[in-house]
Amino acid sequence: MPDSPQSVAEPAGSVEFLTGGCAAVRAEMLAAVGQVWRVQSGDLAEAAGAVAGVIAAGQAVLVALTREAISRGVVAKSTAVNPTAW
Repeated sequence: MPDSPQSVAEPAGSVEFLTGGCAAVRAEMLAAVGQVWRVQSGDLAEAAGAVAGVIAAGQAVLVALTREAISRGVVAKSTAVNPTAW
């Protein structure tokens, strides 16, 4: 995963590319909750692995966002006592 350029300048653009995608994935995952009964017993582990992969990808994005916020001073300027609380 390539790192973004470390810059203090505020990037131009919209956050919609990220929030829109997250909203779509979240909606799909929530809809799947009511459908897990349809998964055959032999496929449950594969389905759980697929969900775990989505969770891991989300955590990776969260780490990247936090790292970016730290590098830009956003966390330091916030009321959060540390990056974890941010």
